Amino acid sequence: MFGFLRPIPQSDDYRRAYARLCVHQRQRLGIRSLPFHSYEAIFLYQLALDAGAVDAGCLPRQRCCKLGGRANVAAAGDAEVGMFCASFALLLASVKIDDDIRDSRSALARFAKFALRNRIEQSKNYLRKYDPAFDRTVGQFLGEHHRLEQPGRAVTLAEYVEPTAQAFGYLFGLYAEAIRQPDRRDALQTIGRHVGRALIAFDCAADWHRDRLRGEFNPLPDESAAERSLEFCWNQLSDCADVARVRFGHRSRAATTASRVADRIANFRPTGLRTCPARPSAWAIAKQVVERSWLALTTGQLAFAGPRASNDDDERPTYAVAPATDLPKPTDAGGWRRAKQKSTDLEGPIPSQKRQDCCGNTCMAGLCAEGGCEVCCCCLACA
Repeated sequence: MFGFLRPIPQSDDYRRAYARLCVHQRQRLGIRSLPFHSYEAIFLYQLALDAGAVDAGCLPRQRCCKLGGRANVAAAGDAEVGMFCASFALLLASVKIDDDIRDSRSALARFAKFALRNRIEQSKNYLRKYDPAFDRTVGQFLGEHHRLEQPGRAVTLAEYVEPTAQAFGYLFGLYAEAIRQPDRRDALQTIGRHVGRALIAFDCAADWHRDRLRGEFNPLPDESAAERSLEFCWNQLSDCADVARVRFGHRSRAATTASRVADRIANFRPTGLRTCPARPSAWAIAKQVVERSWLALTTGQLAFAGPRASNDDDERPTYAVAPATDLPKPTDAGGWRRAKQKSTDLEGPIPSQKRQDCCGNTCMAGLCAEGGCEVCCCCLACA
């Protein structure tokens, strides 16, 4: 789930860290890598600020670098931290690209992999200096994650999140060497594991409807399990924020980011039901129509695409799912209910007229024929 650790709102201090790391990534790994400038990497940079490994005085005054900043950051005081964070972002990008190629054989992902091949290898070479067994260790985590997705195997969410949790814990542990504070390794590993579990839990909940429609793997058995997966995600982020505050102080930047992401998760609905603007802009309508059309076209459920031909050679694998009772138990159910209530109070009910107007602009384009409503949030809201 690329870009999962996106806080809302983003303070000036956060945007300054964003701009600083953007300069590092552009100068060290090239302008082609900037589309993969990662919120997760910024979270790492904030941990270095919290630990005192980076002087906040090196942050720019502006909220966006605007591709400026001619000073060579390779000689700056935060050079090592910046390079580690940028390399971490490219490592996540390579995993994302490989997943897209494996899952959907995406031509765009293949092109991105070719265009970034040298920069990705540069990032991995940099990370290898912290552990000569880096490739083998990361490969083991990825291999275990892929094995859990094999057809016919029932997997619980608790099992499914662990390879990613251990991978993030491993990488965050290496970061202790980059910031030259090995005594922080245990704390950073704990934070990394919380982030890894939260990321996968959110990914499962957010993609549940789409995965069911496409016949792709998802360990969650039903919609109620998706809600509980979001609760598990929220608890992991809350625990992450607590650890950061204990280890780095109550004013920890990383803790603030984790808490704001948790608030965003509390406001997220796994069915995609969100307040629709009564009069969306032409750009918003066009973007949504293109997105829904592409998804419907790839699943053979676009109204004007006609019935999908049966092909015995193109049968989708059948995945087993674990029962909902095997989902992780919440650690702070009361806190999750309070967060959900707060988000509901802020958002309020969805007026029926807004639902009708939104559906009139999207679903009447023919996207809801033959089950397409399952991936159209507005149609689902009107149902």
